[in-house]
Amino acid sequence: MLTIELNMYHAVALGAFLFWMGGIITDKVRLLNRYCIPAPLVGGLCFSILNCILYSAGIASMPIKSC
Repeated sequence: MLTIELNMYHAVALGAFLFWMGGIITDKVRLLNRYCIPAPLVGGLCFSILNCILYSAGIASMPIKSC
């Protein structure tokens, strides 16, 4: 299993990318836009679903690394 460790710069870049991607998805999907679902929620949900699939399939894991 591949272990992915992110430092603080990678984590900020990933968060910014997911925020941007959530904004695009929110704009494209009419239901999300109608009910005012925020972009960070959509981006975070996409990340959590992808992370869950990768971990369950035994492909990759992202352990939480404390300072």
